[in-house]
Amino acid sequence: MLKSTINAATITASFPHPLLNPIATITSPPTYATIRAAQTQLNANATTVPSYAGDGIHGHLALTLKTADYLIKSGGVDFIPPVLGPIQPIHPANATAAQIAEINRKFYDDQATFRTYQETDKALRNQILLAIPEDYLRDLADAELGLGSVSCLDILTHLWDTWGSITQIELDANALRMGAPWNPPTPIDKLFAQLDDGIRFATAGKDKPSDPTVIRLGYNIIHQTGLFEIPCRDWRNKPEADKTRKKFNLHFRAADQDRRLTATAGSAGYHGANAAQEKKKQPPPHCHTPTPRCRQATTPPSRAQTRHTPPNFLLLVSRVPQEPQTQLPHLPVQSSRTLRCRHGNQHSRRLHRHLHPPHFRLGRRAPRLRRRPHH
Repeated sequence: MLKSTINAATITASFPHPLLNPIATITSPPTYATIRAAQTQLNANATTVPSYAGDGIHGHLALTLKTADYLIKSGGVDFIPPVLGPIQPIHPANATAAQIAEINRKFYDDQATFRTYQETDKALRNQILLAIPEDYLRDLADAELGLGSVSCLDILTHLWDTWGSITQIELDANALRMGAPWNPPTPIDKLFAQLDDGIRFATAGKDKPSDPTVIRLGYNIIHQTGLFEIPCRDWRNKPEADKTRKKFNLHFRAADQDRRLTATAGSAGYHGANAAQEKKKQPPPHCHTPTPRCRQATTPPSRAQTRHTPPNFLLLVSRVPQEPQTQLPHLPVQSSRTLRCRHGNQHSRRLHRHLHPPHFRLGRRAPRLRRRPHH
């Protein structure tokens, strides 16, 4: 039963980090940054597996930390690893049924505790082996067992002792990462995390920057965005005693939240004003402003226009392409008294005769006017 429920595979599946970030490759050896990232992930994984040993809060964290470091985390409570007990429960002579049941329960609990401890260590070790080539761990390998009997803490100790030192080049690269630009809409907590990571890295390299240096660096990054003129001025006017890192984060976090609310409200008002203006521009339903073509089609010619006919000459009328006309939804349906002529207008037959006389067609000669006698 224990073999089917407690094993390295099921424990690994419960880890918050089932796969570690690469610690090294064939061409790139381990560095402080890669070992630090793997150490953090392994610590989180080990803590999630519960254990009553130690302080009972940090789980199996003792599998990834040295004894001194674990005592700092547990408040001075030591972690005592479980030991393998007898293979079968031992019942004293003349034991009652209740005593036998209690001995069996304690036996199986001890077996489960020991197996959980061993399988958790095996799962953590296998994670490291997947994140680094075995060439970097050759010094730990046994001639016959290889790395099968090596614990997770043994591998981590070897990595820290061999490649855990921080060089000056890495410190310079860390300084550049700390001063990288930050621009909204990225949350400002991303900038605070960037500064905190840089401080931890520099501290490990024995080059910890002072708080005023970190505050000045963060202020310059925020000021370069050009979006926090008033908060920056208020920060400059604060007394020097109030310019701490905690108050720096609180001050500019509130300023960034206010900027987000102002930008959201302004954007909503801008779009609402545009929508109202566009709605005002649109004509009301069932209303149409007559165009010049519509006025030409609906206004009959005056009597003077019909009496004065052009002089007798050959009218060469060029056919000008007409613009395509769209059927407007407010126009009435074409009836027997109306028609749509070849000019694209809809009007009565009588009005069509006045607007488009037959002698205006191409190649037709206009008739001679018959003058009325003057009396």
